[in-house]
Amino acid sequence: RQMCIRDRPSIDWKTGTETIDDVQVSYIAKGVSYDNNYGICLFVGRRTDDPTPREFTYIFELDIDPTKDMTVCFQKRGRYMAGFSYLLNPKAVEEGYLAIVLPNIVDLPKSSCKLNLFEAHIKSDTAVFGYTSVEGKQKEFRFPLTGFNEKYLEQFI
Repeated sequence: RQMCIRDRPSIDWKTGTETIDDVQVSYIAKGVSYDNNYGICLFVGRRTDDPTPREFTYIFELDIDPTKDMTVCFQKRGRYMAGFSYLLNPKAVEEGYLAIVLPNIVDLPKSSCKLNLFEAHIKSDTAVFGYTSVEGKQKEFRFPLTGFNEKYLEQFI
């Protein structure tokens, strides 16, 4: 029998506080997978004394060809809101760590525009990651942002 990919993702939330480089950081993390082999984890950290996120980290467990650009597209009800392309860090790829780490405000390549990632995550319901697989096929991973606002705000209660 052939294994089939679930239509509904498995979702795991974690929240906490850590000290990183002598700075107290609060975080939320959301892991999404559609089967046992592939998924993405979003880690959003902020200084405990500042409500604005410092950075957004997406960690990939996908069959990504790291030599090709990937796209990140924020959508609301299937409509494009904002997006950009990104090449994974070659040094991290050598270490077997497929991830993108982005500041809250991102300078969009090939334009003079900036994207507020916190705002994009709040106003969108899905982040779509388009990538080329190691076999050369175009693929996408739909990362639902449902619950992001609530989980982020729960840190302040």
